[in-house]
Amino acid sequence: MGFSLKGVAVLRVSPGSPAAKAGRALRNGSYQPGDIITAVQGIQVDSVAKLQVRLDDFQVGQSVKVSIIRDDAKREVDVALSSEQQ
Repeated sequence: MGFSLKGVAVLRVSPGSPAAKAGRALRNGSYQPGDIITAVQGIQVDSVAKLQVRLDDFQVGQSVKVSIIRDDAKREVDVALSSEQQ
């Protein structure tokens, strides 16, 4: 018995990054390795390339709703986008 989960696995989270800041709304204080990002603003992402393309639709400073799965539970969190240079 198995199942297929589509999304992008979080491998690590840099301290102080938008992902870490957004994750404060989640249990345990941040995104965690093993979290699965499944959608951005309700649009499914199932690869890193699709996640990047989807995020490119928004401007630095905008807030986007990111859907994740952690511990078999679906969650949503708002993430304020920033540039890599910040």
